[in-house]
Formats: sequence, structure tokens, C-alpha cells
Amino acid sequence: MTATHRRSWRERILARWGALCHDHAGLVTLIALAITAFFSYFAATIDINLGFLALLDENDPLVQRVQDANDNFGDLSYMVVGLTTPAGEAADKQRLIRFAHTLAPKLKKHPDLIGRVVARVELDEMMRWAPLFLSENEVAEFVAESKERQGDLRALFRDVRLVPFLDRMNETLEREIIEEEEITDEADALQRLQALGAFYETAWSYLDDDPETEAGPAKRSLRKLVLPAGDDEITDDDYFFYDNDRLLVMRVMTPRPADDYIYIEEVLAMVDAAVADVKREVPGVEVLLAGNMPVMRDEHQALVHDMKFTTLASLVIVLIIFAVVFRKLTDLVLIAVCLLSGLGITFGVTEFAIGYLSLLTAFFGAIMIGLGIDFAIHLISRYGEGIRQGLAVREAIINGMAGAGPGILTGGITTAAAFLVLMIARFKGLAQLGFVSGMGILVMLLLMFTLLPALIALRDRRKVSAELTIRSIGDSVPLGRLADLAIDRPKLATVVILIVSILAAFGVWRSSFNYDYRSLEPRGSIALAHIDEVEKRLGFSIDYAMYFGDTVEDCRRLAAAVEQKPTIAKVDAISDYVPENQAAKNLRLRELAPIFADITVQERPAARASFAPEDLRAYAAAARGSARVVRAVLQLAILGGQFDVEDEARRVVEQVNDFATRVERVAVEKPAQVGAMRYEGFVAAELESLLENLRMATKGEVLTVARLPEQIRENFLGHDGRMAVFAYPTGNVWNKQFMAEHNNEVLSVDPSAISVPILFERVFANIIEDFRSSIWFSLAAVFLLVILDFRRPLTSILALVPLMVGALWMVGAMPYIGMRFNLVNVAIVPLILGIGIDNGVHILHRYRMEQERRVHAAVEHTGKAILLSSLTTMAGFGMLGLATYVAIGSLGQLLVIGVGACFVTSVFVLPLILARIDRKGWKV
Repeated sequence: MTATHRRSWRERILARWGALCHDHAGLVTLIALAITAFFSYFAATIDINLGFLALLDENDPLVQRVQDANDNFGDLSYMVVGLTTPAGEAADKQRLIRFAHTLAPKLKKHPDLIGRVVARVELDEMMRWAPLFLSENEVAEFVAESKERQGDLRALFRDVRLVPFLDRMNETLEREIIEEEEITDEADALQRLQALGAFYETAWSYLDDDPETEAGPAKRSLRKLVLPAGDDEITDDDYFFYDNDRLLVMRVMTPRPADDYIYIEEVLAMVDAAVADVKREVPGVEVLLAGNMPVMRDEHQALVHDMKFTTLASLVIVLIIFAVVFRKLTDLVLIAVCLLSGLGITFGVTEFAIGYLSLLTAFFGAIMIGLGIDFAIHLISRYGEGIRQGLAVREAIINGMAGAGPGILTGGITTAAAFLVLMIARFKGLAQLGFVSGMGILVMLLLMFTLLPALIALRDRRKVSAELTIRSIGDSVPLGRLADLAIDRPKLATVVILIVSILAAFGVWRSSFNYDYRSLEPRGSIALAHIDEVEKRLGFSIDYAMYFGDTVEDCRRLAAAVEQKPTIAKVDAISDYVPENQAAKNLRLRELAPIFADITVQERPAARASFAPEDLRAYAAAARGSARVVRAVLQLAILGGQFDVEDEARRVVEQVNDFATRVERVAVEKPAQVGAMRYEGFVAAELESLLENLRMATKGEVLTVARLPEQIRENFLGHDGRMAVFAYPTGNVWNKQFMAEHNNEVLSVDPSAISVPILFERVFANIIEDFRSSIWFSLAAVFLLVILDFRRPLTSILALVPLMVGALWMVGAMPYIGMRFNLVNVAIVPLILGIGIDNGVHILHRYRMEQERRVHAAVEHTGKAILLSSLTTMAGFGMLGLATYVAIGSLGQLLVIGVGACFVTSVFVLPLILARIDRKGWKV
């Protein structure tokens, strides 16, 4: 500051404040640290909420629908537990079934953590209702065929011992498939052959004498072997198999929304422990945990790691830069205390006001450090100037506060205002970002105007001026010469600036938004890898949409409409398990009541421990009889050119002959004898159960929701009685075009539908809408504050030059380096507004104070502080670029570009304009 410069009223107030901080340094420090300790206590308890609901207004109807669904059905996005056969091994359904059968009850033991486990459908309970799942025409055919086959059915059920049953079954199959020396019904023949093959396939598992063999497939194979063809509406497995039986899928839902990380961690810790226990019991199964909860755990862990790493790394790197430039290590301690104090207070206030950090606010620790140290740099730089001029410590502090204070104050308040204006946004995530960031900047600003000068006074008050005089490396940086390049060669400088700006403008036109949220997730996320693997094997996305109906018919209507949409791969509804037109079907089924009532079981297995070897050989002979029947079918298929039947017959012949050979080989082995006896008992019991089911099916009873198995009802029924319909997308919902198309189709069926993609699209729509408006509000607030500072429109417009040109260059550079805007890095807008305006404000304040070579002197002196603050800010933000969370990393990388661009425009573009104004003699 020159000797002829008169202090303004603000400078006088700041000078007095500096004197107060010096004179009462101990008290000021004690109060500041006490406040810090109070808020830091609460900051330590702050949580991170990464759910999309945390970003939206709770009064949004979509949010209310999602919360209502969460209350009634559990968490919107369930967890998928995929059980898979290891790569390189053959599919082993029994092993996967055993794993799922063991895991499900372990999970259900924790009702406070697990609300629903959809692992299987109890098809046994559905057998009595099986005929109702046929169409009316198929029911008519079933009734007619049963009447025609009543003699065969009576014979089949008369003796349920294994070998007699198989002998009669062979006779029946041969007579039914082969009529007049030809195959008249190819579809029926195929189904019969497949049923026979499945029967012998499941039979061998019992001969292994494995007591844990899953009985469901054997039950279904026996039923399909006995009943007339056409009844195939019930699936072959209780469990949900995909990828050629190599993947078994379980769905797990929590009893409450999984938006609390502590709760998520408890759930997943319990699941991990249960999986580990089952792996010891049933080894050789790989477990894929996919869905929202595992992803949120990876996100949270990555975010916590990134917050700690980037905040600490930012603090270390900026302090190192500061120490290298100013060469005064004790300054590091003072600034570190101020920065850490600011973080503690900021996050403590956030805990009081909001209660959590969201994806948009969690990473602002590193940014607060980068911005907070800027205030310290300008103040300490001006303080150092006073010391080198021979001023006492008290006068140097007063000089620093009066000289740098107005620029710091204007820059800090405008940066805070750029953020605080965001609080008017309807998008809650953006409003929270505005509050946390704006309030954090004001806290940092206040601490740099109170705690920092007090700490400097405590450190230096007993030292003489000579002891404090250290020439910093920054003093030798010839920034004035950079400004002189633009001043002395205005035409060349103008051409260069125009070329760069034109290229940037073209880049801005090509800039775009990245809607693929998964591409922004933490690098190396195991949960995301599991999702990709599961969805690849399923053939559809697990990010389902939910519809709600009050009745089964509502669900049936919704499911029918949704199934017609091209972006829907699969629909699950409770109406799938409640047949239509039951009254008409029951009317026809009652015709069979006399037939099934007349069928009786007359011979049952004898009570014995095991088969004798000759019994096993008879069993093998019966299997050979089945093979002879299939060979006869094969010959007719070859003669008739029925290639599908021919191929299936060849496969079944080989399979059945192999079965018979293996039975003959183990006939003398005790385990096989015991297993065969157990299998005979199983077949006999199932035949009698099947007969009873057929009798019950002719009674005319109606299958209602209340009669469905619990596993089915709990998957679709909410606590309020409503019923859910699940619609699974065909493709990647995180692709912008597919997401928009899919969401439009989902909502066209029912506007009240909900899904994670619909929530996400709402988040993005709100972000884009509010950011567009907030840019203008922030810019208006910044310009208003600058006007209040300088009191001249021309000066205020000049202060915006580094900001506007720097922002243009930053956004314009993005397409050239392959960067796009995303959910997180859009926060760059208010940041650049604050950073860019700071540089222009500081240079113009110094420019107005100087009397000779004003542009050169302003850049030469203030430019050094701007350079250091830009370097420390870039270094701090650059640490974000190392974050494992891709979204945060993109913000850090973009900030480095933006801060660098604003620095160049501050010391090159703005001096060019100021030099021309000087030549014109205009007053600034």
C-alpha cells in the first residue's frame, strides 16, 4: 500500500479489528478453540446418506410414493444373492439348491435385519391347484384325456411299488405315444420323452443315498410322467434357476429402507457371516451379492476413504506448497489449526442443521481447505510485506487486515453467496450443497479474520522485526512480466486470447452430460462387478419397476399391459399364481370326480430297510424297458422325419441305458440298496399324494390369495394389503436413451409406478433445471456484491472478466480431454464463480491502491498471492482427482482445469484490458 493511499471506511474497520485480535489474542484464540471443540464433538457423529431420496424434497409426490412403498414392502431395491457353479465346473443344481436351502433359514433368523427372503416357491402346495393353471381349452383336453386314460390311470396307481409301477408306465407310454405305428402328436411325444428323461435323472440322486437331495425336481418329473400331456404351467424347480442351471437367484429384502449405513453394515455383516457358515457346510459355491445395499456399502467405504484421504492429502500438500513458497514452517501450524477448526465447525453445524452428508456434500472437506487457505495466503502475504518494510508485529497485522482484508472479504462473501443462493433450489441435494459450502466458506473466512491474526500475534509479539524478516520464494516470481507480455504486445495477446476462446466456445457447444451413474461409482467395486455378472447371466436388469394394485385383477391388468412394452423383459405378479376363470374350469374338472374317486392304491412297498440285489437288477431291467420304448419312438421319428423327436429320443435312450448300467453295477452295494428303498418309498408317497391332489382338484374349490404359500404372498403383499407387480428392464437402465425410453413406458402404464431409474431421472431433471436457474442467481448475487464493494459498474464488470473467460475455457476444454458433466461435478459452477471472482477482486483492489505502473504493480504483488492460492487450491482439488469414487475424481480434475484457467485469465487477460483502460484514461 503506498503512503498516499487513504484508507476507506472498510479498511479502517478491518484495521481496528486486527488491532483487537492482536491485543486480545489469547482470549480470541480460547473462544475460537472452545467453539471448535463444541462443534467438532457433533461433527464426529455425522453420517453419510448416499440414497437418492436424500437428494430430493420429501414433499415430492414421487418421494412420498417411494417412502410409502418402503414402509409397506421393505427397501425399494432388494438385494440379489446369486449362487453359481464355479467357472470350469459342470452345473450342479443339487449343490446350489442345498446352499440356498441352508442359507435362507439362517437369514430369516434375524427379522430385525431381514424382512423377506424369496428363495423358492413351494410348488408342492400348488400341486392340488395345477389344473386350474391350464387354459379353458387345455382343461377341456385334460378332462377328455383323463376320461380316455382312466383305465391306464387305474392301473398305474393300483401298485405303487417301484418296479411294477415302471413296468406299467412303460406299457402306457408306448401305447400313448405310438398309435397305428406312427407318432401322431409330435409335441405330446416330446413332452413325454422329456418327462421320462427327467424322471431317471432325478432318480439317480436317490441311489447315491444322499439324504439332503432336493425332492422338488423328482416330484415334478413324476407328476409330468403320470398326468396327461399339456399340464406344464408349474415350473420344474422350486428355486429360481438361470443361465442353464448355473445360477440360482435369491432375493432378500430388509424390513425398512436401507438408507442408514450403520443399518446396511449390520445387514451385510450378518449376510456375510451366514454365507461363510454355509460355505463350510456346502463348499464349492460362489456367492454374488448384488443390489442396492452392497453397492451402497462399497460407495460408503469408498467415500469415507476418499474423504479422509483427500482431506488429509489436501491439507498436507497445500501446507507444503505454502512452506516452500514462504519458507516459514510455523505458518503451517497456524494455518493447519485454522483449517481444521473450520472443518470441525462446518461439519458440526451440518450435523445440527441437516443430520447427514449426501453425495454432493461429503467431499467438501478438501474443497474447504483449498478455499480456506486462499484467505490465509492473502493475509499472511500482506503481513509479510509489512514486516519486510520494518513495521512492528501489531502494525503489520493491522496493515495486513486493512490491505488484504477488503479483497478477502469481498472474495469470501461472493464465493459464499454463490453457494448460499443455491439454498432456494427445489432440489434438496443442491440446497444442501449451497448451505454446507456457503456456510463453510463463511466459517473459514471468520476464522482467518479472528483466529489466524490472534495466533500470529501470540507467535510473533515478543520478536523483533529483524527476526521475522524472511524473503519468500514468491518474492522472486516475476508475475509482473507476464502481465507486461499482454500490455506490451496487445495485438498478439488479443489474437491468442480470441483463438483460445473460439476453440473453447466450440467445446462448450459439444459439451454433454453423463447419465450413466454406474460409470461414476467407485473403481474396483465388488458389488458392481457382481451386478454386471448377475445381469449378464439373467439376461435382464435387476433395477425393477414397481406397480401397485388393490386386487388380483388390478395386478393382472397391470402385468398384461407392462408385458407389451419393448423395454420390459420379465414381469412378476401375484396374479401369476391365481388362475383366471376358475369357476368355468372347476365346472369341467368336477366331471372327473367319479373317475379319481374310483382309483385306489392296492399294493404298497413292504416295510424293509433296503432293496435286495435282485430287486435292484429288476429295477435296472425296468429301466431297460423304458429304453426299448424310447428306441421304438426313435425309429418312428426317423421314418416320419420328426427331427425334434428324433434328437430327444436319442438323448433319452442314452440317458436311460446309462442309468440302467449304473444300477446294475451298484446292485451289490449297500448304499445303493438303501437309497433305492428310500426312493421307492418316495415314489409311492408321491403317487398317493398326487392321487389325493387330483381328487381335491375335482372338488371345485377356488384358489385365492389367502390360500397361496407364504413364500409367494410375502413377495407380493404389502403391510397395507396392496399387491406389488415387478417389471424388469431388458437393458442397462443407466444408459440415458434406454432409461428415458424405459421410464416413459413404465409410467405410461401407470403414472404412480416407482423405480430407482425413475428416481434417478427425477434427480437429474431437478439438477439440470435448478443448476440452470441457480447459475444466473449465483452470478447475480456475485455481481451485486461486487457492485457494493467497488461502487462502480465498470470495475465490477472487470472483476467478472477472469471468472467469465476462465469458466468458458474450462467448460470448453472438457470435450477435448474426454470429460463430461455428471451428478457431482456440476458443483463446479458455484465453485468457479467464487474462485474466479476472488482473483479479479484482489487484483482490482491492489490496482486502485497503486499510483505508478498500476497494472504491473498489481499483478507483481497481488499476483503472487493469487499464484500461491491458485497452486494450493489446484493441489487441494487435485487430490480429489485421486479419489476411488469416479464422480468425485472428475470434480477434482475439472476444478484443477478451472482454477488454472481463472489464474491465467487473471494475470494475462485482465491486465490486457486494464492497460487499455489506463491508456484511455478511464477511472476504475
